[in-house]
Amino acid sequence: NSLGSVSERTNPGRTDDFQREAKEILTPDLFDGLRVEIGQSLSQNLGLTHSFVMGSSTVPSHYQLGANYLRDKIFVTGRFDHAGRLSGAVRVQPLKELASKFEFLLGRSKAECGCLAEVELRGRDFTGELQASSAGATTARWHQAVTDRVSVVGEGVYHRAKKVSLLQGGLRFATPDSVTTLSGSSMGQLITSYTHSLTDRLSLATELFMQPRTHDAIFSVGYQVKLRKAIVRGMVVSNGRVMASVKDEIAPNTALLLSGDLNYLANEYKFGLGLILGQ
Repeated sequence: NSLGSVSERTNPGRTDDFQREAKEILTPDLFDGLRVEIGQSLSQNLGLTHSFVMGSSTVPSHYQLGANYLRDKIFVTGRFDHAGRLSGAVRVQPLKELASKFEFLLGRSKAECGCLAEVELRGRDFTGELQASSAGATTARWHQAVTDRVSVVGEGVYHRAKKVSLLQGGLRFATPDSVTTLSGSSMGQLITSYTHSLTDRLSLATELFMQPRTHDAIFSVGYQVKLRKAIVRGMVVSNGRVMASVKDEIAPNTALLLSGDLNYLANEYKFGLGLILGQ
């Protein structure tokens, strides 16, 4: 059966995994200026990170200290920057089928503060998520495997303060070397994507975004090349943008980052150079 077997269906993953393959290729690591990330392992469970950004035209120069703690079924991460903003997340998975997550952001103003809580339930052939934020939004998501190749996803969002609701749905068809997705929302947006692995090292992806109400459409095509010690991603968008990123492992636990973003229609050019040190 070209649509797969119903009896062999397995858990389809989170709703975030619905377009995972296309997003991985069509989301190059873009930045401009200089970026340096230093990782330091203090123990088997605890690690620190130091991040520096300088010379960027889009992000102010800043320093950020991060900490990650992982033990058994608990994962804790936190970030603190020089502007006084503190963010963090705690994920607890007491059972294989059940997980919960709490995220928060504390800043100098009320607009910079917020929190989010989420509960995730996994079954043999489905994943359900319920999420609530301090901004007043409640979100419910469901990812259901129909066969071992076909899965469907649904999402409902309700914002209490704005009294606005949104419904989204999608269909995913996967084969050993390709993934096709189609999704739409109650706002009229339609998105379709196709990813194909030509070899173990070369993959291509395309995405078409359409908004019939405004007659807008954006088409993107991208590629990913996995070399022995480097990953190259690039994409071209119908709105005139050409983007590419390179991550090259120049030494053990050391990687060089290169980024380029050219917008020919707006005559804007952004380039970035980065370095990752440590684990």
